[in-house]
Amino acid sequence: MFSEEKRLANIGQPIKEAPPGVFHSANIITAKNWPDPLRGYAYDSYNKDALLHFSKVENGEIDLKGGAKYKLLVIPGDRKMSPNAGWMSVEVARKLKEMVEDGATLLVSQKPHSSLSLNKHKTADEEINQIVNLIWNNKDEKKNPNFNSWKVGKGTVVQTPFKANSFDALGIEKDFVATDIAGKTAAGIAWTHRAAPGLDIYFISNQQNKERELNVSLRVDGREPELWDAVTGETKTAKTWQFKKGRTRLPVKLAANGSLFIVMQKPVKMQSSARGKNWMETTTVKNIEGPWNVSFDAKLGGPAHPVIFKTLIDWSKQVDSSIRFYSGTATYTKTFTWDNTKIKKEKIWLNIGKVANIAKVIINGVDCGIAWTDPFRVDITKALREGENKLIIEVTNTWANRLTGDQRLPEDERITSTNAPYRLKGQSLLEAGLIGPVTIEIPKKIN
Repeated sequence: MFSEEKRLANIGQPIKEAPPGVFHSANIITAKNWPDPLRGYAYDSYNKDALLHFSKVENGEIDLKGGAKYKLLVIPGDRKMSPNAGWMSVEVARKLKEMVEDGATLLVSQKPHSSLSLNKHKTADEEINQIVNLIWNNKDEKKNPNFNSWKVGKGTVVQTPFKANSFDALGIEKDFVATDIAGKTAAGIAWTHRAAPGLDIYFISNQQNKERELNVSLRVDGREPELWDAVTGETKTAKTWQFKKGRTRLPVKLAANGSLFIVMQKPVKMQSSARGKNWMETTTVKNIEGPWNVSFDAKLGGPAHPVIFKTLIDWSKQVDSSIRFYSGTATYTKTFTWDNTKIKKEKIWLNIGKVANIAKVIINGVDCGIAWTDPFRVDITKALREGENKLIIEVTNTWANRLTGDQRLPEDERITSTNAPYRLKGQSLLEAGLIGPVTIEIPKKIN
């Protein structure tokens, strides 16, 4: 009883609180450990049913009926959630023998010693031992300082521990590699790869809240890389890339928390291209500065009348509590002049700098779109006109600051209600509103 009370109280265990109010073991896997866990290799986990009924080996690869192909099958050893690696069903053992004899590569841990069968278990145990003695024959036919391996039929069995940094020695190159401009492995890049006849699609995602310039290497060549913007849907052919040793290498730039599709479908004979940068760069041609007329929703606790902001400022930094704790939509309005005589046949963007959390831009009554992620900009080419222009930016934040403000009020004066505890005690207010700067940009001319 005492030991169970101690366990439930987590006595002696390192504890972590994330998100606020939720406690768990400090060494539990968290989201920051998820991007690219195998450092350039993709993986899946599948169950006994998929192994027995949907898996076959063709040309040394494990082929599933749904189209997925795998170059390596890992048979894990004891784990905390599955501590019985010493037991294996006869059906699974037979399938593993069939697959490795047909040419599969298996990475195995400890050797099973018993069957899971309760029916004629002695006979089943004998068959298990015959099969595993064939698979786990431990004859090191391929000398390597990082692992032991041996041939079984057309296939290969590799014994853990596997100490190499890649599976290159098994003939399996990394599918995706990203390095920073200094040549170091880029941390915090998530990715996935899908393939079809004549088509490869890589999706890469920046998991850090900062702009990143990367060099990526993909395990495919012979087709021209196209860059598809995951936010705007715009597509363009990469200007700079290189085929080398069966791989495609190219530089890319990802916005803070940004993502990109690299699509390869058009065959090309040339081995490289160097026609410029693979991303657009802009130059600022006008700064739009205060004062701003800002209207809040009084029903949501905001000021009853419009407020003049001489400069753009985070709502949570305002002295006025009706703004500091405001959650909802506020409308920023101002007029500015535009001289279009020197800018012709150019695409023009409004960049609103930093916003918490989402903004809709309207110019001269024309809806120019919503900015919700870096870079916070919208195309205003068709909305701009010569001379005076009316700009409206509708900004909406989350409800966290209003909840924090309501905790300070009597219940009958609160604006929000929830059926769960706020768990915001001691938490800082979140950034809110249009923080800027607001600028007009055009594509930078490359000399």
